[in-house]
Amino acid sequence: MFRIICEANQLTVNDVVSELNAPLYGPSLDRSRKLVKSLHLIDAGSVHSDRMIAYLENLTGVQNLAALTLAELSGLKGVAALCTRPYRKWCPHCYSEDVAKGLPPYDRLLWSINLVRFCPVHEVVLHSVCLHCGGDRAPQLFGRDISGFCPRCFEWLGESASAQQLSGDDQTKHLRWIARSFADLLEGPPSKDEDLLPIIQSAIRKLGDIHHEGATTYLARQIRRNKSVVSTWLGGRSRPAWDA
Repeated sequence: MFRIICEANQLTVNDVVSELNAPLYGPSLDRSRKLVKSLHLIDAGSVHSDRMIAYLENLTGVQNLAALTLAELSGLKGVAALCTRPYRKWCPHCYSEDVAKGLPPYDRLLWSINLVRFCPVHEVVLHSVCLHCGGDRAPQLFGRDISGFCPRCFEWLGESASAQQLSGDDQTKHLRWIARSFADLLEGPPSKDEDLLPIIQSAIRKLGDIHHEGATTYLARQIRRNKSVVSTWLGGRSRPAWDA
């Protein structure tokens, strides 16, 4: 969202960030290109993104940019904050499809969610390595950045990409389900007025009754959590994280 708005208004990421006094990092020669890793939080729907959005709305005249962030999911009651990834991942087929449709390539909000590793549209693993220069672990934003292109070598990231065949094991099915579930949640998030914790508590109890005869200890072991952690969820003293 941030990058494509900058491009549409003929601005570099640096043009906007410099006005917000966001610090730069890296060797001196790279200070005009690299931004702090924390800028991935602009997608998170947090105070950090609110500040960026207010500035962009004033700069461009475009309103309701918060709807292009994870604000609706991050603000849900009964579940912990949703984590965004600091490093870039992408689906090269989505980029190529954008261009084929005559649209500018853009990064999907879904890709910024830390738990999402697959593209639910093309059924491929999200890429994180440029096939041209081998660069990886690129921050979500560089100072001079173009959607769909490597921020290091500036080569197109949508070409020469082959679909990675996914296995049919349970782990792969689970990760595919995660990607599809988050895509559905972004399309139609639950109401912010609804507290999800009672629903989660009910689901936990049902799972325990069906699979473990009501024994919280065995259920906790299956989801790789301590029994006391699950007990705090059931007692309303803490909220489960999204991965749980």
